[in-house]
Amino acid sequence: MILYENIFIQFISLLYILLIGIVFYCKKKLESAENYIFRNLVIVGIFSAIFDMVSIATAFENPNSAFAIFSAKGYLITLICFALIYTEYAIIITNVSDNETKIKQYKSIRSIIFYLIVIISMAIILAPTYIYVKDAHIMYSYGPATTITYIIGGFCILVWMSLLIVRAKDLPARKIVPIVSVTALGGLATMIQLFNPAFLLITAFLVFCITIMYFSVFAYENPDFEIVKELRKAKNDAEKANHAKTDFLSDMSHELRTPLNAIIGFSHSLLEQPLEPEVKEDIEDIASASDTLLELVNEILDISKIESDRFEIVNVEYGVPKVYKYLVTMTQGRIGDKKLQFIHKYSNDIPPVLYGDYVRIKQVAVNLLTNAIKYTQKGYVQLEMDFDKLDEETGILIIRVKDTGMGFKEEDLKKLFTKFKRFDTKKNINVEGTGLGLALTKKLVDLMGGTIHVDSTYGEGTTFEIKIKQNILNKSLEELEETDPSITRENFKGNGQKVLIVDDNSVNLKVAKRLLQKYNLKLDFASSGQECMDKVEENNNYDLILLDDQMPEMTGIEVLEKLKKKEDFKTPVIALTANALSGVKEKYILMGFDGYLSKPIDKILLEELLLDFLGKETSKKEEVEELEPVEETTTHEIEPTGNIAYLEENGFDLKKALETLVDMNMYRETAKDILKDYPNKLEKLEEYLYKEDMKNYSAVAHALKGDARYMGMTRLADLAYNQELLSRDNRIEFVKDSYDELIEQTHKDMDVLRKFLGE
Repeated sequence: MILYENIFIQFISLLYILLIGIVFYCKKKLESAENYIFRNLVIVGIFSAIFDMVSIATAFENPNSAFAIFSAKGYLITLICFALIYTEYAIIITNVSDNETKIKQYKSIRSIIFYLIVIISMAIILAPTYIYVKDAHIMYSYGPATTITYIIGGFCILVWMSLLIVRAKDLPARKIVPIVSVTALGGLATMIQLFNPAFLLITAFLVFCITIMYFSVFAYENPDFEIVKELRKAKNDAEKANHAKTDFLSDMSHELRTPLNAIIGFSHSLLEQPLEPEVKEDIEDIASASDTLLELVNEILDISKIESDRFEIVNVEYGVPKVYKYLVTMTQGRIGDKKLQFIHKYSNDIPPVLYGDYVRIKQVAVNLLTNAIKYTQKGYVQLEMDFDKLDEETGILIIRVKDTGMGFKEEDLKKLFTKFKRFDTKKNINVEGTGLGLALTKKLVDLMGGTIHVDSTYGEGTTFEIKIKQNILNKSLEELEETDPSITRENFKGNGQKVLIVDDNSVNLKVAKRLLQKYNLKLDFASSGQECMDKVEENNNYDLILLDDQMPEMTGIEVLEKLKKKEDFKTPVIALTANALSGVKEKYILMGFDGYLSKPIDKILLEELLLDFLGKETSKKEEVEELEPVEETTTHEIEPTGNIAYLEENGFDLKKALETLVDMNMYRETAKDILKDYPNKLEKLEEYLYKEDMKNYSAVAHALKGDARYMGMTRLADLAYNQELLSRDNRIEFVKDSYDELIEQTHKDMDVLRKFLGE
């Protein structure tokens, strides 16, 4: 039976190598040295299987016949060809990487290999070969021809393995695998035959090695696989681009929200002070414009979060009447003096308490109502809330927004929810917007598992209908009031609690001071992580700490880790950051922060946070010393026009600076703080550059950039921003190349500020 089994193995090997050959020759092939070599291996593999099968069959009939000896010698010659071609492959892949050079090298080596094959073949043909057969079970050849084959084969293996050992680290695994597999499997087959000569497996193992080479070299480089590679590369590039976009938006979130923090904070603070009617109107316009800009930033960030799968729907219990009241109040406020009738209807079928993401429900409704007000010049805007009960536990919340505005053309309805798409721009040239609102609304509704339907008649008006499935809770509003964040809570009034605010930006500290000073709190400030640690050590009885994350030396996260290690430390710590991307809040909570507050600081969210962490403490403190009023910034006469002109003559964008700092009094006070602090920043920059500590260098450059932008020093801000990006990417040489220019510009601009202040 061994005879037939061996013949069957060689026959299957022959069929398989023929199949590989057919596939190889039928497919379009790239011109490469590897493909030429593979072609030769396929031919050799076919002849090897044929000679092996014939020699086995004839040897068992008559081992001394001329045909049996001829077949055996032919098989030995194919093994030598196989070894020499693999040596050629090893030489080519380990010496050069350029494909054109490889082809030229292949053609030059091919002639050498050809002559070697001819010479060795003649030696094998002339040398005697003997075939030993025993009991129709064991067969092997021996003699000088066989010895030559083993010697040449062993030498070839030494050559290609030596080359691999030297160059393996520079080669992709797919090019190394074929040679290693031939060595390992060929050696295994030889060992099997030494211990059990009845099994003739060398040809089968070599065919298997050719198959490995097909999938690792030829198939990998043929046009079909090239397409797959291109698709994979495109996918990877897209993922990298998406990550880059997310990182960019994270940076821009910080960059945009930091100045917005100042604008919104100072504006609302000023509106609470007695002002002349004209001044108050101007500040209201500033506050309105900054709120619009913040809304735009938030829309762009929300779209990015959704597209990068980092947006989460957060379902909670909420009171529907409160949501309705909010929408009514908001709409009435946005209509303002516009001559529009506002109609609102609330169905009694709506359960008082539902379970869903009420924040996103409000957001989509606000988007639709805002659009309706923008694009309706006369007539009415109508809000309806209804409910379709499905069973005792679930139902469909329905929100309709109807207007008598211009409506949409039928051909525009399909493009209605496309990003940055606006319609009839000539008619709506005076209407502000980016075309993001409806796109965001559609994505949010989809995320909540709802539907949005549009019915519009051009020139007459539009109706939007949103349907979102919600769970029904058998609760009254009174039962919900203690835990539902949508229920109005009393205003926070502090009672002398101690709050520490930590931020390396002096302007941010001033904004926080302005916002918190009305709450009757005892405020303390720190401009670095180390100063925060020192203050906690000195006075470990703060009731709340607002901690910025992006600071040099110690980030906010590092400060928190050290604080948590103190056994007696129980103060709530709130992450204060301009990074408002989705998932950031969860990240900070997981890292141990007790809460999260994004910049620009929202007054309502700030008050809710104070209620959450300080509200309960108020009732516990029976006797609290009266606090002295927080000192307001000392006012001065505005500098003479010549001094302001001096700033502008030296490249300061004063108009841009005053968008953030509101007036020259605040500008002057901020300039004093920056002049006092900048030598320390430059000292830190020099220290971190010398140590090549790019992490801390980036944080200081970031702070310097923020100071420069507050003061309108645009050239310095650009240089510092460039240094921040370079150091963040750890490109030390590029940082060093532009460092001197940054320092020179800093000294120049600070000298201008000194002269402006008369110092």
